[in-house]
Amino acid sequence: MNSRVTQIAAGYNHCAAVTLDGKLYTWGEGRCGQLGLGRKVKCLFEPELVNFPENNVDSIKAGYAHTVILSNGKVYTAGLNN
Repeated sequence: MNSRVTQIAAGYNHCAAVTLDGKLYTWGEGRCGQLGLGRKVKCLFEPELVNFPENNVDSIKAGYAHTVILSNGKVYTAGLNN
């Protein structure tokens, strides 16, 4: 991650960050898909860029095993859905 972070959100065992240019990075526990990477991973120790369709994230929130992303007036979620 080579850009200034403007937002960060911490869930139970994962984190998400938005950079000044609107890109989303996640790291930590990802067994429930809450990292939004399109795959389940045991654990990432370094931030990984999320392949997000618009690459213009306005806001993020992280919960127990999910992440919520607001982009251009649309809401996206990753992780457990129950």
